[in-house]
Amino acid sequence: MTETVLAINLKVTCADHETHEDVTMKLMDDRVIYLTTDGKELKGDCCVQTISGGTFVASLPIIALMIEKYRRQN
Repeated sequence: MTETVLAINLKVTCADHETHEDVTMKLMDDRVIYLTTDGKELKGDCCVQTISGGTFVASLPIIALMIEKYRRQN
């Protein structure tokens, strides 16, 4: 299993209007995931809709591709 960190310390808003801070965006194998500090994966009814801040480790074109990939997964 491969894991690549794409962004850290994200502040996100989910589809259920809940906000989360200190979220990490990762590429694990072929899936993009968002993880909270307590290890909860944000998906389904709580999939990420917007990112309002954070630190991006990957380049912005890669981040844009990964956000689109995530949306297709959910």
